[in-house]
Amino acid sequence: MERYGEAVQFLVVYVREAHPVDGVLPERQTGTWLMGSPERKVLIEDPLTDEERRALARICEEDMRLGCPMVVDRIDDAVEQAYAAWPERLYLVDLDGTVLYKGGKGPMDFDPDELEAVLVEVVAFYGDEQAAPEAER
Repeated sequence: MERYGEAVQFLVVYVREAHPVDGVLPERQTGTWLMGSPERKVLIEDPLTDEERRALARICEEDMRLGCPMVVDRIDDAVEQAYAAWPERLYLVDLDGTVLYKGGKGPMDFDPDELEAVLVEVVAFYGDEQAAPEAER
């Protein structure tokens, strides 16, 4: 992320839980799906309120240390539904809100390398030398 400097801003949008222990596939949720670092594992129950979802997002943010801001979709899942983002998906959106890249649904079609290739093209198109990755200069 840092290789793009100020030209690209990264953001994680925390959406609906993919594997809550009280979810739609409880037979597969035998209490072994744990979120968190090796030091702190958490059994995830599907949150019922915005506050509960924000609390789970804080755990995720602390444990994953992604290095970019995180925002949280409300419990009504409006952002997830608008972007078909569940369980995970990569997007590149310009300042006008135009979607320049929509990746496949994760985890099977989650392709950071594909997004990277599009980022290189977009940065080159806009001509921001500061934003181009070292390998592309």
